[in-house]
Amino acid sequence: MKRLLSNYPAVFVVIFTLSWAVIERISTAAGVSIYQVVWTRYAVHLAFLALVFGPRHRLGLVRSSHLGRQIVRSLLMLGMPLCFIWAIARMSFQDLFGVFWIAPLLVIVIATVIGEQSGGILTFAAAVIGFLGAILICRPDTDVFHPATLFALGMAASLACYLVMSRTMRHEAELPKLFHTALWVFVPLSFVLPFFWQTPTLQGFVVMSAIGVIGCGALYALDRSVEIAPPALMAPVLYTQLAWDALLHWPLHAATSMVRTLAGIVLIFTAAAPAFVWRASQGIPSRPYRETHGVST
Repeated sequence: MKRLLSNYPAVFVVIFTLSWAVIERISTAAGVSIYQVVWTRYAVHLAFLALVFGPRHRLGLVRSSHLGRQIVRSLLMLGMPLCFIWAIARMSFQDLFGVFWIAPLLVIVIATVIGEQSGGILTFAAAVIGFLGAILICRPDTDVFHPATLFALGMAASLACYLVMSRTMRHEAELPKLFHTALWVFVPLSFVLPFFWQTPTLQGFVVMSAIGVIGCGALYALDRSVEIAPPALMAPVLYTQLAWDALLHWPLHAATSMVRTLAGIVLIFTAAAPAFVWRASQGIPSRPYRETHGVST
């Protein structure tokens, strides 16, 4: 299994997108504001890392030679949910995500501009096909021209920049990356916690704890994918999140929209297919166990 994942990074992206879809599916059961869900998610993420890896790795869990880049990268993960919250208060879910799903195309554009491997016309064509599938599933209308679209674009830019920046940090130890990604979302939100805190029910606490653990695993999978392969090559696979989400919500789809949704799912999996053909010829360069797990030698 480890060899399969190292050679086929698209599998890591699918793990991420499936986890993302599951998080979206269960998050409504938390019963608190989205701000609190995000704060609790990263609080649990940090607690999970501290409890599971802290006793063994100690300062290796947090030590980084590029702290500034870690902070900037983490703040992109703060920008994404904040832009979502501000956008969803002003526009429909369908319109918001109809705009947001330009993110894989942005990844390719940014990678091309900075000289990273972009995959050429085949990858761009795959991303366009995936975007068409996203439009069929999201079914946005003319409200995409609402000024709040800027927030949806901010979401897309945050994710795209996070992926490209993660690629530039691929030689950093994994545990500190996971720790700092959560820390610099958790800290700013903690300052405003009293303004949105609601005491959760037992169900809400369980749901948010599950979101934290699943989210930690999802970010690990995403980081691993861009360590192995250039993010532009994997970008079309991100659209599979919409396919999983549509399948998880399938009973809620009206009969009149099922054909469009199914067509969108087919286009999305078609777009993702070329990434599964890409194979790391020699996997990723091996790193010493201590370095990989964030322990200074």
